[in-house]
Order: sequence, then C-alpha cells, then structure tokens
Amino acid sequence: DDEDGGAGLVDETDLSWKIRQQATMCMAAFITTKKAVLKETYPKSETKDKYCDVIAEFLEERLGERDETVRIKVLEALKLMVRESAIFEPAANKVSMFGLPPLVRQKSWKLPHAKRVCTKVLSRFKGASVQIRSSLFDLLQQLCITLQIQPGMFMFNETLEPTLEGMNSTDMDLQARALDFLHTIASVSKDPKQFRSHIGKLVKAVGAAAESKDRIKLHALKAAGSLAYCIDQKDQKTASGLFRVVFRAMKLRDVDDEVKRGGLAAIAQVLTRLGPILEMHNEVLPVIMERLRNSSTQLSALQSLCALAESGTVKLKTELKAVVDTLTKFMRSMTTKEVKYEAARTLTAVVRLNPGTVKAIGPKLLKEAVAHISDTDTHLCSLVLSLVGSIVESKDAKVVNSQIPRVLDKMLTFAKSPLVDSQALTALVNCFKKVSTSVAAFSSLQRELEDLVDEKMPSHNVAVVAKCIAAMAIEADARTRKKFIQKSLGDLKSSKTPHQKQLALLALGGIGSVVDLSEHQGLDKFIFDSFSSSSPTIRSSASYALGNIAAGNIEKYLPDLLSLLESKEQFTYLLLRSVREVIMNFYGRGAEVGQYTSKIFAALVRHTNSKEDAVRGEVAECLGWIAKIEPDKTFKFLEGSLQSKDAFHRAVAVGALRFALGKETKRHVAAHLPKFLSMFTDRDLEVRRQAALTFDTVLQSTELMNMAENSDVMKKVVVPVLYRELKPNEAFIKIIDAGPVKIRDDKHQPLRRAAFDALATIAQICAYRLNMKDFYAYTMQGILDADEEIVVRTWDMYFQIVSNPGLSSSLKELAGGVSREEIEGKKLEMHKILLNFVKKKMQTLKGNQTRETVEASECVKKALMTIFLMVEVPGMDQCKDFCYLVDRIKKTRAIAKEREEADKLIAKMM
Repeated sequence: DDEDGGAGLVDETDLSWKIRQQATMCMAAFITTKKAVLKETYPKSETKDKYCDVIAEFLEERLGERDETVRIKVLEALKLMVRESAIFEPAANKVSMFGLPPLVRQKSWKLPHAKRVCTKVLSRFKGASVQIRSSLFDLLQQLCITLQIQPGMFMFNETLEPTLEGMNSTDMDLQARALDFLHTIASVSKDPKQFRSHIGKLVKAVGAAAESKDRIKLHALKAAGSLAYCIDQKDQKTASGLFRVVFRAMKLRDVDDEVKRGGLAAIAQVLTRLGPILEMHNEVLPVIMERLRNSSTQLSALQSLCALAESGTVKLKTELKAVVDTLTKFMRSMTTKEVKYEAARTLTAVVRLNPGTVKAIGPKLLKEAVAHISDTDTHLCSLVLSLVGSIVESKDAKVVNSQIPRVLDKMLTFAKSPLVDSQALTALVNCFKKVSTSVAAFSSLQRELEDLVDEKMPSHNVAVVAKCIAAMAIEADARTRKKFIQKSLGDLKSSKTPHQKQLALLALGGIGSVVDLSEHQGLDKFIFDSFSSSSPTIRSSASYALGNIAAGNIEKYLPDLLSLLESKEQFTYLLLRSVREVIMNFYGRGAEVGQYTSKIFAALVRHTNSKEDAVRGEVAECLGWIAKIEPDKTFKFLEGSLQSKDAFHRAVAVGALRFALGKETKRHVAAHLPKFLSMFTDRDLEVRRQAALTFDTVLQSTELMNMAENSDVMKKVVVPVLYRELKPNEAFIKIIDAGPVKIRDDKHQPLRRAAFDALATIAQICAYRLNMKDFYAYTMQGILDADEEIVVRTWDMYFQIVSNPGLSSSLKELAGGVSREEIEGKKLEMHKILLNFVKKKMQTLKGNQTRETVEASECVKKALMTIFLMVEVPGMDQCKDFCYLVDRIKKTRAIAKEREEADKLIAKMM
C-alpha cells in the first residue's frame, strides 16, 4: 500500500476493497471474542511473538490503506487491539484508571509496539479527511488510556497540534472528538510542563467551542475541567481566562440540563485547582444556589458545592444561612438518597473548614441532624454522625450543650441496633470520642453505654458498645482511664453476668491495643482465666483481649503468650487467635515486631499438622499475615511445605497464600503461584479444597491469573480439576445408621462447595476462559446435589449469569438446544434435572413449616427467578422444549406462592 495515505487514482471497478474490509472486520471479531488467545504464542511466529503482537503489526501495516472505508475499519480494529491487549478484568482491589471503572490490567502487548503506533497515527493526520481524523482521535484516546500506567510512553506534546486543529474544525463531530481527546490527555497527564507551550491556544479554543451549540458546549466543559489541572498555579492570566470560559457557560439558563450539570462539574474542578489565584470567584455561589432549586441539577450542584467547601476556595459567609437552610431542607424532604448523602457531606465540609460558623448555625444543624441518627438509613446516619462530631469538636461547641442529651439518646439507641455496619460503627465510635472530649464527661457516657448491655443484647452490639467505651477511654486522661481499667478488672474477678464480662474483656482489648497496660499487675492472667469459661462468646472475647493487650507491650506480654501456646494445648485455638491479633496490630510496623517474628514463626510451625481444622485455619492466617512482614523467609517455608509428606502441612501452606496477598508480597506471590496451583492435583481432599479457596481469592483480588504461565495452568489443570470435583465422590460418603435416623457423612462436601464457588468466580470475572457448553454440562448437576447449600449456590451462579448481558446468551447451552428438530426424541439433561428439582422441592414444601421448608421455599424462588429471566433472553424462544417446560412449571399449583413472589422480585428488579 502507498505510504502517502492513498494519494493517486483509484480504480472504480476494483471491488477488492470489500474483501479487505470484511477481512478487517473478521480480525476485529477475533480480537473481541478471543481475548484469552491474544496472550498465547502465535504458532507460526519464528520469534515466538504473541497473537496480539502479530495482529498489531499487521494492522499497523494497513494504516496506509488507500480506500477510506477500509482504513476506518483498520483504525477501529487497531483501537480494539489496543484495548483488549491490556485485558480488563473486575477485581476487589481498586486501581484508579481514568475513564474506566476500578479494574485490574495485565499488559500483554509489547509497549514499544504501542509507542510506534502513536508515531504512525500522528503522521496520518496531515491531509486526512474528517472521518479519518475522527477515527484517529478515537485510537489516540484509547492509546492514552492504555499507556497511562507507563509514564513517558504516550506522546503528549506531539498530539496537541492535531488536537488544536480538530477543536477549530467546522465539523461538529470532529470538534467533539478532539475535545474528548483533550479531556482524556489532560486528565491522564495533569502536568503543566507538558502543556506549557500550547496552554494559551488550548484555553482559547475551548472558549470558542463553549460558545458553540449545546452538544459541543458539553464536550468543551468536560475538557475545560480537566485542563484546569494542566495550568501552572502561578499562571494567573491563563487561569483567569479558563475561569471566565467556564463561568460564562455555567451561568447560561437557556441550555440543556446536561450542559448545566457539565458546567457545575467544570467550575468545581477549576476552582478546586486554581481558586487561590483567581479573583471574583465568589460570584459562583449564587449560581450554584440557583441550580440547587432545579431538581435535575440538584445533585451536580451539591457535588460542586461540597468540593468547593472542602477546598475552601469559596467563602460561604455571605450565603451561609441560605446554604444551611437549603441543605437541611434536602435532608428532611422526599429527595433521592444521593441528594441527602451529598447534603450531609457538604454540611460536614462547611463546618470543618469554617469552625467559626458553629456559633451561628450549630444549634439549627444539630436539631436537624438528630432526626437522621437511626438505622432507617445507616449510610446517611454515618454521614450525620460525622457532621455531629465536627460540630461538637469546634471551639464554640458550648452553644449546642442544650441539645447534646437528645443527640446522645439517639446515639445510644442506634448502638443497640442490629443493623450497625462497619461504616456506621466507625462514625459512631468517632462521634462518642469527640463528644467525650468536648461536651460530656467520660464517666457519665461510660455508665450510659454500660446500662445498654443486658443478657438480651446480641454479641454484635456488645462489641459496638465496647468499641465506643474503649475509644473514649483512650482519649480520657490517665487517671480516669486507670479507674475504668480497675473497674473492668473487678468485673472479671467478680461473678458478673456473661454479657458484662464480655463487655469488660472487649473494652480492655480495645484500650490495650493502643495504651500500654503493663502497670496493671496480673491483667493478662485474669484475662487468660476467662479461656476456661463455658461461654463461647467470653472465650472469644478473652482471646481478642489477650492479643490486643500483648500488642500494647509486646516485649512484656508476647513471650508469655507464646509460652502459653506451647504449654496449654487445650487452648491452642484461642491462643492462636490472640497471636493473630498481635500480628495484625503490627502489620505495617514490621520493624517493631521484627525481632519476635522468628519466635512467632517457630510457634506456628509446631501446629501446622494439627488434627483440628480450626487450629490449622488460624495457623494459615497467621502465616499469611507474617508473610506480609517477612516475605522472603515465609514464602521459602511455604514452598518447602508443599513437598511435605504430611497432608495437613501441605494444606496449611496452600491456605496461607490467600491471607498473604498484599502490595508487599505481590512479587513473591507471582513467583510462587504456579507451584501453589499445582496442588490442585494433590491426592488429599483438604489440600485440594485449600487450593480451590486460594485460587478463588487470587482470582478475585489480583491480576496474577492473567500471567501467561498461570493462565495456562488455569486452562489445563485448574478448570478440569474443578469440573471433576463437582460430582459427589461416593468413595468419601458414608451412611451412618443411628437407629431411626440415618446420617449422611460426606467428607467430599467441603471441596465440592469450594469448587462451585471457584467456578462461579471464573464465570463472573473471566467467562471467556471457559467453554460454556462444558461449564453448564458439569455445573447443572449441582441443582440436585444432596447438600442444600450447593443447590442454592448453583442457582445463584446461574442467576448472576442471566443478569449479565454479556453472558446471558450462553444460557442457550444450558437450555439444551435451539430448535425442536435438533432434539426431537431426546430427553435433555437439563429438563430431567429441572423436573426432578421441582418434584423434590414440592415434597419438602408439603410438610409443616420448619427451617427446611423455609430454605426450600427460598431456593425455589431463586430457581424460578432464574428460569423466568432465562426465557426472556433474546433468542431463547428458539429453545422450544425448554420454554414449554418453564410454562408447565409456571402452572404448577404446589409452588404458586413462590412463583408469585418470584414475579414480584423480577418486577422490582426491572
């Protein structure tokens, strides 16, 4: 092909361009559907290049395609190649990537290829048509997003000139693409040095675009907001120019609501970044207040106001009363939850950055806030508790003293709620801590909290109360704290009720993790005595307390703790939990515990072959946490343990890996993971179960399974083993005759559950690695498993698949065929399974209401929801036998109640 981009005459009778176009489209389809293959070695490559490298090189050569239609397809395919070469998979840990949800990336495409593509793409702008330049901007945008994880790889400076030309174009589509590209590179770069030579022209071009039609205005405002981070904070002239551009667009009234929202977001970015060097920016507040009155721009206005309040760039004194009145009105009115949440955040920011305003607005704010301290909406409650904390810790907190009793009543009531989650608990603890140090005495709050605890209070709420008391005691003066500790010791010594002992133990543990309690003689012995309690809750609380107190003075208490672990065999599990508390308290402070890790390590190793599952589980978790402190030594031990003749020893080593995942150990885990995955073929059930659990955690939490070596092991070893483990193994099942009752002892059950969970994770995160026909053929037997938990998990897995638009079409494989002709005379496996499932559950539902019937009813509802959604999947109507079977099930009277409830749940989902 010509290097001049296709200059010269084109033969109109030549139709070969259609063949090239279809070939390029086939290549694009291959890239999209065969993501896993992209990382595999191309068999015909002499240099062992991967598929993605070979495809990328081929598409680069086609950039000079003489036919414009084909060239656009080449650019689209190359864009797909850039995107899919960094395989995007959801994960639990969050990686901040512009323009994408939290994802984990595994780079498989060679980065030099990407940089070479940048150079070639930039050379194609000159003389190109509008359509070609639009496609080039799309490709450059994807390159910028992909290469942001490698600083210096993307050619920012070289792209600015074509961007300016595109922004000044008369073609609206090209102009929008150029503005979007500027928005992307400015958001990724945020470096004024890279934009210094062009910043004035860029601001001017954005200003001109902002004067255009609404469609272009929105793109211009997005670009302007991102461009704020690329302006030097000493460049007042350019900053003022950008501010005028955004503020002028923001004030417009006769524009779409989407443009108004874009203006609010842009002005927040500009003022947050450049506010200190701008003048007259207080004119923004009245416009934001006006936007708050419009329901379609309320949330955006609140988000902007919150950002400005947190940055302190806009003075709120002139509009303070109006702001507070408006936001408190939002919190008590029938607005959306998001608006209420943002209103609470904004009020908290206003109080924190303007503490002097408490005198004027504190009483009113507190009066409004009290109504939201409840378990009706725990997220809103946690935000309001943060607001209350900000008010009471200000220097003018005395003005709200009269309202504190009402606030405390609400907080005490909330502490008794079974719905207190981790976020709400943190806010509640912090609020009690601030109240105790500013407007109320520790002793009175302590008594009120202790009075909440009685024999009816759940352990969860006793722990909530204990955390609040411990946080207040830590902030109290030494004399008051000592008095409380002595009182708690007295509660342990005397014959107090179990719930009071639990409270005392948890409070002592909370204090001891921060404050050295070694001055209280015999404290650890009194706590250890509680290990002999008949109450599991007290034993667990004592374990927590002993571990945290040891963390407070590791030099004094840890040797005694390890000595007890060696001598008190009957308390091994509880003492190991105490050791875990010590290690977790010192995670991130390895230097402080480093001299003791050898002793801890030796103590743990002695229990790796324990016959008790719970003990081995604690040992594995402790070893995982130690690996984060001393990775080299720990991973060497774990890898050596994989060769042990003792199955329990091997199982602990495999299980420890999932607790060792972290930033500090990423390199070590990557190096050793293939050997751990090889344990899927171990002869012992428990080792294989631990391998499945660890694999599940690694897949959810990291990108390591994307590495070529691990991907190969997953395909050839892990998935086949998981499929095999789904079927009950009769060799490990015994029926024990206990007179009138026969007990099924299934030692294979835990491994089967782990296998179903692992496959569900694969289907959710990287289904393209599976042959879905095989997946359904093996997993459908879980519907009739003797273990009810596996049955529920199977339906949960299918429900997740049917709810995923990208996977739901694969359910045709589960349904059993696409036409009656193909399956005429055959009794399809899924049909038999589904019929047997319904008959089995109908028998269970006939009996009196018991726990078993309730569980069966819930399982039937989940199954019905899944199959009802399945028949709605496009193309599923071709699976006529399956649809006919679902119709029969719908008419079954015995499950009419479950069917009605399933229909209601589906309607609510829709």
